[in-house]
Amino acid sequence: MATAHELENYALKSSPDFDARWKELTGKANDAFNEKHYGDALPSYALACTISHSLFHISSMCNGSQADRVVAMVAISAMNAARNFQALKQPDKMEQELEAAAAKLISALRDKHTPSCLRKACAVQMPYLLTEYKTLLTETNRDLSRFTERFEEARIAALSFWTSQTPLN
Repeated sequence: MATAHELENYALKSSPDFDARWKELTGKANDAFNEKHYGDALPSYALACTISHSLFHISSMCNGSQADRVVAMVAISAMNAARNFQALKQPDKMEQELEAAAAKLISALRDKHTPSCLRKACAVQMPYLLTEYKTLLTETNRDLSRFTERFEEARIAALSFWTSQTPLN
């Protein structure tokens, strides 16, 4: 039986394969979405989300460019899936997808044990994710109270991170 560390090492070595698979799934889903075949896009978007979340989970040993790519994959996957749920007229699932991605990035930003490169990538991607989150909630006439709470949590977490990265003279 492989240890968690061995599995992480394997996954990191395999990350180009996961990256290629994510791109393939996202492209396939985007093609279906653009053709308004929203039901056909759903499984590919769901698997792309799963892959991006898995890569995010094991990215504690990555460098800056890998962190940027993995966090962007999480945000893009969530936004794509959310747009698809919006098209399927499933606003609860749309909101859950965005909520989960925002919570993941905020949690990583807050966790002092998360590598700095991953925290920085979360801080950089957060505005894009939150903008899409608010846009979709507004377009579907959803209550903004949970978004407002997440926005404030993200603001505080990002401010704390950026402050910790700036040396005081």
